[in-house]
Amino acid sequence: METKGYQINEPGYWRIVSSLGLASTFIFAAFYAFQPLIPVFEKEFSISVTYSSLTMSLATLSLMMGLIVLGFFRIGRDGSSLSTFPFFYPFFLF
Repeated sequence: METKGYQINEPGYWRIVSSLGLASTFIFAAFYAFQPLIPVFEKEFSISVTYSSLTMSLATLSLMMGLIVLGFFRIGRDGSSLSTFPFFYPFFLF
């Protein structure tokens, strides 16, 4: 069964685009909510900046691992392995 995708001149297309934009904004707003807590952790627990910045590092690592898991679900669904390259790209940087 072939389905018709959304066209750029349809209102449904723009609802999808705006909802994805808002969703990514909310995700990264929640992601960077840890950053203002770094000095609080440093002062409250008497630890160094390195240890207190682990909140950001662990949040980044969790995001990467979640994207990799979602990438494997994507491979299993349609068999396209090319679409998962962006999920593995952060590992090539190290």
